[in-house]
Parts: sequence; C-alpha cells; structure tokens
Amino acid sequence: MNYLFAYLLSFCVLVITLLLIVILKRCFSLQSCISRKLTHLLTGPFFILTWKFYPNTSLSCYIAATLPLSISLLLLFCYLFQKLSLSQFIIQIISRNKEPHELLEGPFIYGVVISLITMLFWYDTPVGIISIIILCLGDGMADIIGSLSTRVIPAPFGRKTFDGCCSFIFFSFIGCLVFEYIIFRQIWILNTLAIVSLGCFTEFISPSLFDNLTITLTTSITAFFIHW
Repeated sequence: MNYLFAYLLSFCVLVITLLLIVILKRCFSLQSCISRKLTHLLTGPFFILTWKFYPNTSLSCYIAATLPLSISLLLLFCYLFQKLSLSQFIIQIISRNKEPHELLEGPFIYGVVISLITMLFWYDTPVGIISIIILCLGDGMADIIGSLSTRVIPAPFGRKTFDGCCSFIFFSFIGCLVFEYIIFRQIWILNTLAIVSLGCFTEFISPSLFDNLTITLTTSITAFFIHW
C-alpha cells in the first residue's frame, strides 16, 4: 500500500505540473520552447520531492524509476503514432519547434537518465539528487536566460552566452543546496560548487542534442567519487 500511495503521489505531482504548464502556455501564449523548458525545469525537482514518501526499502528506487521511464516510453509512442490527438498535444508542449522527431532527442534522454539516476543512487547519497537538480535547473535556466542574452561566447557547438553560463552555475548551486538541506538536513558548499562548475563546463562544450546525457554523466560520476 505504501508503494502504491507513493507512486500515485508521484504520478499526480507530474500530471499537475504538466497541467500547470499547459494553463500557463494557453493563458500567456507561451512559445513551445518556453513550455518545453518549464517541463525540463519543474518535473525533475518535483519528482525528487516525492522520493521520501516511498518505503525505506531497496525496491523503492526501482518502482519510482519506472515513472520517468514511462514518460520516455510515452514520447516514443507519440512519435510512432503522431496522428493521435494525444501525440499532437505532447508535441505542442514538449518539442522545441513542434517537430515530432524532437521528442526522441532531449526529452526522451531526459526521462531515461533521470530513471537511471533514480535506480543507481536514490537518496542514499547526494549524488543522484545533485545530478538531477543540475540537469533540470542549471541547464533549463541557462537555456531560457541565455536565449535573451546578447553576450555570446565562442563555443564548440551551438550558441552559448555569458549570462547563460552564470545562470547555470547560480541556479544549479542554489537549487542543490536547497534540496540537500530538504533531503539530508545539511549542505556541502564546496563539493556542490565544484560539481556545478564542472556541469556548466560540460554543458558549454556539449552539443545541445546530447547535453542532457553528458551533463548527467559528468556530474554523477564526479559526485560519486567525492567524499560526502
């Protein structure tokens, strides 16, 4: 019963988050790229907040991980059956340019990596939580604020800006400290700053198509070898 309650809670939080984004999109005529980034920003952190409701067993992380994985499978379904109303609805919210193939790029990888991080690290250590927060808040805010900035920095792939990089570090760092305190009742300032900085560098040199994967890999591997 505890597993069922926690899973339903996680599912309801996800649905409410997506409905909120839909309402904001329609009320304020948000562009698809903005609604996409709001999904990127909010779903991961809210998902983490539901972890503590699961029983303290080794099975919990695997049960919880099926939720983000199911989202990735839903995106795959929408890509394969694009003419369905549900598919068109998802494409409008999540794809950057309303192109179906974009579902299998960043958003699909996003769900898969969060699922893997959940299974591998859970909240036994700060590793998984920090990796997810950096991916969601750092990468998300860097994209939003960076798109408004004119201070462009030469980068190997895509358009990168000074303001975007600063936003990545600031929001990742603050977000990680907040979640560290919520989950563990303590914070690791220097460790977090080092991992956030490395995540920012990884985002800077990564193609936008794969940055969800590269950021998560870099930050989780680095955090794993740090003494907490």
